[in-house]
Amino acid sequence: MTPEQAKTAWDKAIADHAARQQIDNPGLAGDQLSPDQARERLDRHFADKDWVSRFERGSPAAKEEFTRLTTQIANGDRLGQILAGNDKPLPFQTTIGKSAGGDDLTDADLRIAAKTLREAGLNDDAIRQAVEGRPVTKAERNLVQQFKRARESDASWRKALFDGDLEARREHALMAIVLAAPVEDAA
Repeated sequence: MTPEQAKTAWDKAIADHAARQQIDNPGLAGDQLSPDQARERLDRHFADKDWVSRFERGSPAAKEEFTRLTTQIANGDRLGQILAGNDKPLPFQTTIGKSAGGDDLTDADLRIAAKTLREAGLNDDAIRQAVEGRPVTKAERNLVQQFKRARESDASWRKALFDGDLEARREHALMAIVLAAPVEDAA
């Protein structure tokens, strides 16, 4: 056995022992990472067949590391990453928060919502409003209700909407976002 082969065998034996003892990368566990750093580490783990095998077998250390990293990723501005196009899908269907309606929001849900709203012609601020469900004022809601009634009574606008006109779809989506948002309390 060459010295290089011996070192490789030694490193593998140490890694196997650590896996059996459920020790996960001494010096790395528990550290606070940025969402990008957590994403990089998670990608490295999923590229490591031994780590994936431990995770799939239910290793408590691997499961804990996965939960910690996905939490750190989710605690970043996940929507901002998606809107900027600087993201990759998470490796598993991962709940990253709550929707504006209070339901569990998965990474896949967020990606689909952002894509659908962008295709409807909405800008990033409007998409954030839709996803985060920020409150609107009573005056804003009233104005949008009036605007909606005016649009819905316009036969040419209704036809454009049903024909898939981008501007009509955008207006309809914006109205729906405001009307679905909670109304902030008057202070």
